[in-house]
Amino acid sequence: MANPDTTTSVSQGCFLFRGSEDAKKKKKKGPSASSILTGAFETLPGEFGRDALRRMEAYRECWAAASEKIEAIMCGQHTRLLSDLVEFVKKANKQLSAYYMAHVQMAGSRFGEQSTSVCAPSRLEIPTAALVAGVNMPDHAILFSQLKQALCKETEAYVVLLKSTEHCTGMRATMREILAQLTQKTSRENNDGESDEEERVGRDKKSAPTKMTLCSMTGLCSWYKEVIMEKGAEPPASKRRKKQLDSYSDGPLCGGTEVKDAPCDAARMAVPRPPIVMIIEDTEQFPPTVLQDLVASLSPHLAEFPVVLILGLATSTATIHHHLPHAVTSLLSMEQFDTQHPFVTLPLVIKELFLTPTLSFRLGHQTFSFLLQKFFKSNFSILNFSRGIQCAMMEHFYWQPLSFLCAKGGLEQIVHMSHMQCEMVRATPSFQLHIESLEPQRQLQLLKNDNDLKAEVQKLLASLSSYYQLFFPTMRCLFHILQQLPDGSNPFGRQLYELYKVCLERAITEHPKYDYVWSFVRAFSRTELSTVLTVCIHELEDAVSRTGPSAPLVEATSQLKIWADELEHLEAATAGGESIVLPVVQETLGERAMRVQERLRQLSSRPKPPSAYTVLLSKIIDFFKELVSKHMCCPYELPLHEVAYFTNISTLIKHLSPSPRAAIQIALSKPNHYLSSAGSCDSDTRLTANMPDVCIIYQLHLECGKMINLFDWMQAFIAVVQPDKLKEESKKKQEVEPALQARFAQAVSELQLLGFVKPTQRKTDHVQRLTWGAC
Repeated sequence: MANPDTTTSVSQGCFLFRGSEDAKKKKKKGPSASSILTGAFETLPGEFGRDALRRMEAYRECWAAASEKIEAIMCGQHTRLLSDLVEFVKKANKQLSAYYMAHVQMAGSRFGEQSTSVCAPSRLEIPTAALVAGVNMPDHAILFSQLKQALCKETEAYVVLLKSTEHCTGMRATMREILAQLTQKTSRENNDGESDEEERVGRDKKSAPTKMTLCSMTGLCSWYKEVIMEKGAEPPASKRRKKQLDSYSDGPLCGGTEVKDAPCDAARMAVPRPPIVMIIEDTEQFPPTVLQDLVASLSPHLAEFPVVLILGLATSTATIHHHLPHAVTSLLSMEQFDTQHPFVTLPLVIKELFLTPTLSFRLGHQTFSFLLQKFFKSNFSILNFSRGIQCAMMEHFYWQPLSFLCAKGGLEQIVHMSHMQCEMVRATPSFQLHIESLEPQRQLQLLKNDNDLKAEVQKLLASLSSYYQLFFPTMRCLFHILQQLPDGSNPFGRQLYELYKVCLERAITEHPKYDYVWSFVRAFSRTELSTVLTVCIHELEDAVSRTGPSAPLVEATSQLKIWADELEHLEAATAGGESIVLPVVQETLGERAMRVQERLRQLSSRPKPPSAYTVLLSKIIDFFKELVSKHMCCPYELPLHEVAYFTNISTLIKHLSPSPRAAIQIALSKPNHYLSSAGSCDSDTRLTANMPDVCIIYQLHLECGKMINLFDWMQAFIAVVQPDKLKEESKKKQEVEPALQARFAQAVSELQLLGFVKPTQRKTDHVQRLTWGAC
């Protein structure tokens, strides 16, 4: 039993309690989340330990293949953007180097050195890249991590990645974070050949400049000068020249900037000066005052160390002008860079995962629609979409005992199936329907003999694999036909995954608008038909090259090539008809008109023969309709589709779309569900004194109306907590103890913080109820 006094802390707002023993016994024992994350799949009923290990290995193998494809797609989408940003940093470094050399020449001319071209350098703005990354905030971490790696790999820049949530609350904390990252980079470079102990000691020494006294621009300048001196030794200078430099370092240069320890000759100018690239990942959430002070502090020191800023934005560049005043934005030379929209990346991810026969795991119609809906209605995050796929995959391999059959070596594992696993196959609904369609003698063999069952399962899984090899090329051909339809006449969507979602729900031939689509196809021109044939031939040939020669695909490809050649050599057919020959006779104008009208009536009643193009178009349409009806049946009609398809939508909703209000109401109305100190079962809703005060207050407020009297509420609270004390006070007419008043006030404040009540100006001794309905 937990002690209720452990929840009386003022500073701590979250407490952890293990569930009561009674609640644990009544609940169905299930696997813990930690066991799943650590890779310990629990054994399901009818399984052995090796079977759970087999499912776990199948899950790891399947998710490794899926995650590798997702990472490759996301890296490929950012390749051009990263190369553009790298070129921007290199170009900016050249400008900063020229600015530095102009200051050095200006300093040399002031000391009497002869210079061929000495002019006062104008003020240089800080090169800034405004990277508009979009509202898909969870994907930004991957993008900026790749950007940092690209800059460190292709340039010699010192890269600093700043986040608003990591030690950037003030200017001093920001400078401490900048110096910490810079010194860690230099310590790693200097300790490449040292041992671990020497590297640790060196890192401690290099981290010394990050003390409070050196966390400023002066400390940053000193660190950069030390780095430059390590790369190239500073040439010696005479004592007289040293005095001149010291005296000059106190005075300003033309342009309003000061130069400290200016170089004395061209040898110092030859030392490479790598820039410091500061990346701010979330500019909108970054404190505006800190960003303003940072820009204003970096601008006067461009002659001492080159700086390039990269500002990550989720919305637009107008955010920078909104957060910073004009005096600060005038110090920035901004160039905008845009990332690719996640709407472009999503079809590529779905195509690589679910629209090819390579990955064995599949999503059902409801689960696939749920993940798409969550993507479009939340934050367009590819990372969250992939996490949803991983959650579905984990649930499928964890709870489906036959899921190991959809792995790469699933066909080889069939011979090692136990009798209980064979019974699981017989209990599968789709397999039972398959048995009912067989002859009675074959039914008895599959129900009685495990060896016959294993052979049948191997045959069905092979047919499931061949189904994918024919389904996806046919679906792509149908998609290209639908792309040629006019706007607004395609009921299956403009994306390939939308057509795939329709095919998951039912057979495409059973869709009510399936025949309606082909009526538009009959109106195709020769150009549109030629385009469709060319693209479909390419798709079928590509499918044959990827999956191997398949008789239906080879036959379809050869037939389409014949029709493409026939269409190419087809000439425009003209409608046949007889010419009207009028005899040269003397007749009136009315008689002639009546004779011509009669001749035209005879010609119009004669049936018009179809053109050669119309005949060819009808053949092609009939061919595609037969191809679709044969190879695009609903996957739920296939035997043993439960092995590969995950259809448990309620589990995904529970994990990916939680209901915090329902959880809070359950915790307040049934505290024994979470706390062992509640002391009663889940079904018992009686108010007891050992409940937390906020739970008592919550259940009492459910009995009230819109306005709650605080005094009556407190009296009811005391009646539950200490009923004897209330009777004594009513007899003696004494005031309520301060301890009970404090407990009541704290419970009401907690309920107000949770959003259930709020104060009202209508009655000072009342509060207003905000929620209605309970779990």
